Amino acid sequence: MLKKLALLFIVLALFPVDNIWASTFYARLNGFIDYGHVPSVKSALKKAKEDDTVIITINSQGGMMEAGDEIRAAIKKSKGKVVAEIKGNAFSEAAFIAIACHDVKGKGTVMFHVGFMVDEYGDTGVPAGLTRKSLASVKPILTTNEYNRMAKGKDIFMSVDVLRERTCKAWKKGCVNAA
Repeated sequence: MLKKLALLFIVLALFPVDNIWASTFYARLNGFIDYGHVPSVKSALKKAKEDDTVIITINSQGGMMEAGDEIRAAIKKSKGKVVAEIKGNAFSEAAFIAIACHDVKGKGTVMFHVGFMVDEYGDTGVPAGLTRKSLASVKPILTTNEYNRMAKGKDIFMSVDVLRERTCKAWKKGCVNAA
């Protein structure tokens, strides 16, 4: 028994593990983002402790700004490291959720824009404060030219690799390099 314990300590000394008790939690944002996605994403984010990682897999054309705002607020409150793993597309609201995470990885295309569905009365139904908050969150990521074009209604496309490079640099905290 003593030999096994000594061997365990030697193995741990030679191959240190950050935290053998850390967990990884998963959530998905596929398709149109609406309030139906909020509970499962919030649940994964709430479970995470300080050394844990939450991986949010994204393949979405975007969705409701209000639902996205709830998800971004939950990301901000999460004690764990949150990673957006893009598998395909992260357009519109999905892109804004991705940049709220601590890291972005994967393969695919990201698209930022300020687009709204307008009802028959010309109302977007989106509070102006939400629009300003979204614009402010992306400003450090985009070039001045891209930001100005987006503010005028143009779509801004980039690869996940470019987005990751820009977010790591913009947030000045590096990325977490989660598995």
